[in-house]
Amino acid sequence: MNNTEFQKNYYPNLKQSIFLSLRLILVSIIVLIPFVILILSLKKNDVSQYPIIESLLQLVGYVIPFATICLFAIKRIKHLDFPDFKLNLTCLKPVNILVLVIMTFALMIVIEPFSNFIPMPEFIKKIFADMADPDIFSFITLVIAAPILEEIFFRGIILEGLLKNHSPVKAIIWSALIFGLVHLNPWQAIGATLSGVFIGWIYWKTKSILPGIIIHFTNNLIGFLASNLTNSKSESIIQLINNNTIYILLLLILIIVLFFGYKILSKSLSPLKEILI
Repeated sequence: MNNTEFQKNYYPNLKQSIFLSLRLILVSIIVLIPFVILILSLKKNDVSQYPIIESLLQLVGYVIPFATICLFAIKRIKHLDFPDFKLNLTCLKPVNILVLVIMTFALMIVIEPFSNFIPMPEFIKKIFADMADPDIFSFITLVIAAPILEEIFFRGIILEGLLKNHSPVKAIIWSALIFGLVHLNPWQAIGATLSGVFIGWIYWKTKSILPGIIIHFTNNLIGFLASNLTNSKSESIIQLINNNTIYILLLLILIIVLFFGYKILSKSLSPLKEILI
């Protein structure tokens, strides 16, 4: 690609994207400190509604930093480059949504061996299990708020900026790496980076955050249900199957599913109606 296409430095470029992500982490820490103190106090005093209050505080502590940084970044984009900047919520054809959901499920299983490459300590497993408690606020945090806010930030803002400053391949890879690293732990970072490449490619094809929200929603919903509807919260797919031959055959089938899904989306991705917010 000709470098002359990227003569103007649009916001956010790579350096600014990294600083935005660091600012998000910093704001999250600042917001969470009083919430953590309150949660510990409730737990110490054995408050009967402690679990649901903890989930509510986690939801608020999650939403505030993302909303704050997203609004800051959008204001900067409008001020520096595009006064009429809008987030694109392009609707997709039903068949494309179905393919996205199937590919997301397949990708989750294919990615799992990479995420499990580093053994997860038991206390980390407990933290993740507690975050997916079967209550309404945990559900809202993981299945609704996370897909919407993270897609606005990582794709609608960061990837959109990188695509204006770099080639699609470089922009997608960098945005995926930032997406993975912001999770701040290797077990989520590996899976998030790999899935971030997939979501980034979809965003590049559609210029819409809606497909990413659908992928993110599907991934988190499956994880939430698996955590709360099974008795084997910490077991991997290979442990559940308990047969290496069947597991390898499953992976091969799912890789083929991903290949054909990619071919279908490459040819058929097209919007039905453009919605700007």
